Amino acid sequence: MPKLIKSNEVCYLAHPLAAYTDDFGREYKRIDNRICEALYAIHIKGEYGCILRRPLKEISVDLDEETAMAKCLEMLAQCGTLILCGNWEKSKGCRLEEQKASHLGIKIIQINDRLQIKLLKTANKKAKLGEAG
Repeated sequence: MPKLIKSNEVCYLAHPLAAYTDDFGREYKRIDNRICEALYAIHIKGEYGCILRRPLKEISVDLDEETAMAKCLEMLAQCGTLILCGNWEKSKGCRLEEQKASHLGIKIIQINDRLQIKLLKTANKKAKLGEAG
């Protein structure tokens, strides 16, 4: 299978931050999402060797939602590819990022469901270990 992302390509990693409930009724909290986003980043960098712009890492959580989203969209506009991860469709911010990328002609890639499920399970295990520790 050909690689969809070139080595050293600048990619924007979109992943929901807010808590949500998945299709199985399990609730994922912000900590789960932050851990899962970091796992996606490790996997994607290892698989493709691209340069990742990660709003969950680069933008302060202290900013109000509107300012944070404006900064996210500025970052996205500087990238060649948008990578949509997790349950991005349930996130207002991720949906805005997808619309912006589409409008700007930025390549859009969605991570497959099997990887998502694997990383979410790993994220939940790590979160539970962190709570116990």
